[in-house]
Amino acid sequence: MFYCNNNQTHKILDIYEADWIDIFAEEKISTKRLLNKFISGFQLLWYWFDSRIWAVIPEAPSLTLGIIVYSLLLILWYLSILIMVMVIMGENPSFFGFNLASIFPDLPDLLSKFGNALGRLNLWISISIILSFIKIDKVIDLAHIVKLYLGVNQKSLSLKSKVRERIIYLLEDVLKDYENVTVVAHSFGVTIATDILADYYSLKPIKYITLGGQLRVLGYKNQWLQKEIKKLIENDSLLTWINYYSSDDWLGGDSWSKQDFNSKKFTSKPIELKFDRLERLLGKTHLHYLYYPIWAGALM
Repeated sequence: MFYCNNNQTHKILDIYEADWIDIFAEEKISTKRLLNKFISGFQLLWYWFDSRIWAVIPEAPSLTLGIIVYSLLLILWYLSILIMVMVIMGENPSFFGFNLASIFPDLPDLLSKFGNALGRLNLWISISIILSFIKIDKVIDLAHIVKLYLGVNQKSLSLKSKVRERIIYLLEDVLKDYENVTVVAHSFGVTIATDILADYYSLKPIKYITLGGQLRVLGYKNQWLQKEIKKLIENDSLLTWINYYSSDDWLGGDSWSKQDFNSKKFTSKPIELKFDRLERLLGKTHLHYLYYPIWAGALM
C-alpha cells in the first residue's frame, strides 16, 4: 500500500516478482572444479578486457572507479586460481590431461615452488582476505552470467530463451488481469527487461522503470543491445520509460540521456544516495535503489 497527497489518499499495488538467476545456477564458476575455473576464468578475462567497454568511462564518470576496481579484482581472483594450479601441477604433472613432466621434466617442480612462494607472501595473504571479504565469487559468477546472456553461441541462446520464456509468461499472466502495468527492473535486470520488452507487443500500455542499469556500458560491449534499446523506444506498447540513477553508484549509473533517444517517452532522473567509498565498492549504494522512496511515486 502506497500513500500520497500527505497521506490523505492511497493506492494498493499488486507486486509480482520475476526471478531468473536460478536459471544460471549450473553455470556458476564458483561451483566448478579448479580446472574449469582456470579455463573459464581465462575466457572471462579475455571477454571483458578485449572490448570497447572502456570507451564508456568519459561518458559515465561515476562508473570509472567501479570498472577499474572490479577489473582489478577479476585479475587478482584469476591470479589466485593460477597460483593454486601451479601448486597442484607440481604434485600432479598430468593436471591438464597429459604428462607435462614428459615434455618439460623440471617445469612441474619449478611451478610448484613458485606457486607456494607466492601463496606465502604476506601481501598475497592480505589480498586473499580482501577478496573473501568482498565475496569475490559472487562478483565472478555475475560477470560470467552477464557474459553468457550477452553471448550469441548455442548455450547463451538457450539460457536467454529460458529467461525470456519465464518472464514473458508472468508478464502475459499479469496483463490479462490488470489495465495498468509497470515493469520495474534493477541492475542487470534492466538489460534483460529491455531485451524482452523491445520485442514484446501488447494491446495494453506498459510503463517501464529502470534502477541502476548498465545499458550504456553493456551497449558498448554488444551492439545488438543498442538496437534493442532503439526498438523498445519505438515499440508502441511502451507508454513511458523512467530511468533512475545515482552518481554515487559505482555499479550502475546514468545509462542514457534524453538526447540519446530523442523521445518524449524517456526520462532520466538522478537520485542522491550518500554512501562512503567502501559502501559503494561493496554495492550498498547499488542495492539502495530498491529501498529509495522517490521512484515508488512513479508507480501511482
